[in-house]
Amino acid sequence: SAPQVSPACPAKEPSTIIGQDGWFVADATGAAVDDERFGGWTQTTPADHNLEILCQSEQFLQAGQLQSARECVDRCCRGLETRMNGGAGPTRLGQISSQIAQGDLEVLCLAYAQRARCRLAQQEYGALVDDCKMFGSIYDDIVDGGNLDRLHKQEQKVLSMTKIAQEASFLDHITLLGAAGEIASQCRERVGNGYAPKVVLVHALKAIEGLRPLCAQIFPGLQSLRAHIHVSRAHACLELEMWEEAKTDAKAALLCDPSFAEARYMLQSAENKDW
Repeated sequence: SAPQVSPACPAKEPSTIIGQDGWFVADATGAAVDDERFGGWTQTTPADHNLEILCQSEQFLQAGQLQSARECVDRCCRGLETRMNGGAGPTRLGQISSQIAQGDLEVLCLAYAQRARCRLAQQEYGALVDDCKMFGSIYDDIVDGGNLDRLHKQEQKVLSMTKIAQEASFLDHITLLGAAGEIASQCRERVGNGYAPKVVLVHALKAIEGLRPLCAQIFPGLQSLRAHIHVSRAHACLELEMWEEAKTDAKAALLCDPSFAEARYMLQSAENKDW
């Protein structure tokens, strides 16, 4: 059955909560307790609570319930952003307060990576790029003065919700994913306007090569992104009347996504040498 998600913690609440229902209690130690008054529920920090929400997001993502996965991670991001910038609304690069609770920065970094994965699965490539950039900025802060080991332990907890290999990681590839997504969006726009098809060929190939190390099991929707990039290359080849090359990329797109109607159209146009 689908996991039940509790709301992310609001701003300016005490540092600990009672798990499952999101009730806050004023215990500054943040130590885990087993309190019979609350039916044996476990006390946890806000960072732990938001990490649980990301775990639920991962369960939804792997089950193909993309909207539910996004709702979880959006709730997590909103709560953490509000805690970190004093309730000023969505966080922007460079606006995160230095006065943050232990573990919050790492969870927010993980949340942006998780939302980028959700956007990939939903084929929202422009927004994916934005989340990857936010991830990169916070990740650099963690490398400089945060707790990188904590971040990777949090990632492993999220991945433990699935059958993905224990040593797997998506954090190591988020920056690369963002770069490929940005190239894909730019190439799509350029070739759609009939602009610089030769440039599209070069840049799209770089994106295709860059995505090779990524695993489709860890990145649901990856094959669709690859298909879109191949279609942009096929389109550019057609503009240049490079018929055989267009067929090659159109076929590659269909291998990635057999349902991609635009790829079939490109393939037919290349076979007919008609554009």
